[in-house]
Amino acid sequence: MENQDFITIGVLILLILLSAFFSSAEMAFSSLNQIKIKHFIINGQKKAQHTLDLSNNFEKLLTTILIGNNIVNIASASIAAVFFLKFWENYGVTISTAVMTTLVLVFGEITPKSLAKKMPEKYAIAITPFLRMFIWILTPLNYIFGLWQKLMNKVFKFEKGASITEEELLTYVSEVQSEGGINENEGELIRSVIDFDDLKVEEILTPRVQVVAVSVDEDVKKIIHKFKHTGYSRLPVFEENIDHIIGVINHKDFYNLVVLEKQPLDTI
Repeated sequence: MENQDFITIGVLILLILLSAFFSSAEMAFSSLNQIKIKHFIINGQKKAQHTLDLSNNFEKLLTTILIGNNIVNIASASIAAVFFLKFWENYGVTISTAVMTTLVLVFGEITPKSLAKKMPEKYAIAITPFLRMFIWILTPLNYIFGLWQKLMNKVFKFEKGASITEEELLTYVSEVQSEGGINENEGELIRSVIDFDDLKVEEILTPRVQVVAVSVDEDVKKIIHKFKHTGYSRLPVFEENIDHIIGVINHKDFYNLVVLEKQPLDTI
């Protein structure tokens, strides 16, 4: 093998590495959670802001990645074909196709995408400077394909719905809880807040005929009996009739001040 052959092999390795870079970038930005990126920004990671900007302009980013990936894959296939034909004139193309397909699939697609999927946010932040450089380099091609995208968007119009629905938010809460990010009580609290506006008054109110209340002149023993048998921690207090509620007594205050210290009921 001549020196030129080693240079060719080096170029092929570089092209496969670039293919791995573009493939992993596509997976990272397709999988990242923007909420986590915003959390990094809040915590002072300035680089994360550029990553968020790229994520918000995903169409342009995806165009750059696909253009770059196709360029390096086509270039590597062409160079490999020439290289193998030099040694095997009759079977060079077949050998080249088999070898490059295997190398690109294993090292240019499957492996980098699998690794990027495991930590998309951190990886996306790390490669953002390089992606911005490629976006600048491929600006002319991005512009041309950008016009094509605009044309397609006009031809195929899709209604843009909410970025996240209530059902999806509840699913996120369940996922975070199952992964240990929040405990069961915190999960129930968040779900109850989300579902709060779905409650009807009739679901939480107590009908008037079922209201347990005490008169301001009620005997202490009767009040103790009502607290004991209802299990309530608070009871409404009325004057003359139950339609004239004048306050609420707390079981703890009632026991400490009225039962133990013998203070009048109206003092609490």
